[in-house]
Amino acid sequence: MFSFVSAIECLSGHQYKNREFDFDTVPKFEKASSILARINELGEADTDVAELKQELIRSEHFLRQKFVLFLAEYVPNEFWDVPDELYRYSTLFPAITQDNFERCLRDIYDARSTYLHGGLPYPDYVDLGLRQRSPALLSELLKLKEKHRFIPPLAWFERLSHFTIVQYMRRSLTPDVVQTESFRLAEKDRLVKVISELPGNVQDSPKRLVNWTARFLGVAVINPHAPNREWADSSETVAILMGTGVIAGEGNGLEGSSWLKDREIGEIAGEFVFGVAKNPFRGNELLLPKTWEQLQKQKPNL
Repeated sequence: MFSFVSAIECLSGHQYKNREFDFDTVPKFEKASSILARINELGEADTDVAELKQELIRSEHFLRQKFVLFLAEYVPNEFWDVPDELYRYSTLFPAITQDNFERCLRDIYDARSTYLHGGLPYPDYVDLGLRQRSPALLSELLKLKEKHRFIPPLAWFERLSHFTIVQYMRRSLTPDVVQTESFRLAEKDRLVKVISELPGNVQDSPKRLVNWTARFLGVAVINPHAPNREWADSSETVAILMGTGVIAGEGNGLEGSSWLKDREIGEIAGEFVFGVAKNPFRGNELLLPKTWEQLQKQKPNL
C-alpha cells in the first residue's frame, strides 16, 4: 500500500504542480476560515484577510487533494465496468462506487501518512487474500459492514493504481491511441442506442444470433456464418439489422446467412445480451477485426 500511494503521489505532484486551489474549498482551512471571517467583520481588514489566505495557500502542497484528483481523473471506465477476475474482494467488503470513491481514497492517503509519520499499522484486513495465512479477521470485516467510508483492501488499490498509471501513460505518450479509443467508445454508445431502440421482435433476433455465435468462442473457428433461419424471425429483421450495421451477410432473406459484423460489434452485442461483467465477447478473436475502410469511416482523420 505504501509504495502504491507514493507512486501516485509522485505522479500527481508532477501532473498538478501548477494547480491552484481555492482557499474556501480546502477542508484543512475550515477552522481558519471562521476565524478570518470574524476578523473581516471588524472592518478594514479585507486586504489583510485576502493576503493571509494567499499565504496559507502558498504554504500548502495539497498532496492529498492532488492524490485524489489524479486517481479520479485517470481511472478508466473499464475499472468500474469489469470486475477483478483475480481477487473477489467485492464479496467480502462493502461496495466502493463512484459515490464513495473519493472518500475511500482520502482514507487510503491518511492511513499511509499515519503509518509513515506515526508508525500506526494498516488494519489487518488490508492484505486479505494476499498471504497464505491470515489472522482471524471476521470481527474486523463485520465492523466494516454497511460502512460507506473505509480503507479499501490492497488488492483493490493495486488494481486501481495499475489502471490509472496505464491510462496516464497512454494519454501522455500516445494521444493518438487515446483519440482512437474515444472514437471507438463513441461508436459503441451509438450502436448500443441503435440496438436498444429497435422493435422488440427485432431485438430478440440478434440476441439469438449472439447466443448462436457464442458457442464457437474458444474454438478454432473464425467468423462463423449463422443460417438466417436459425436466428432471424423474418427477412425484414435481417434487412433492418443489415441497415444498422450490426450484422453482415450473404444470400437473400431467410435463405442466406449472417454474422456479427466485426469484433467491436460482437463485444457491444455481447454486452447487450450478457452484461458488461459477464460478456464473453470482450477481447474475442472469433470475429473479424474492423477493416481499414471501416476504421477510416469511424475516424475520418486516421
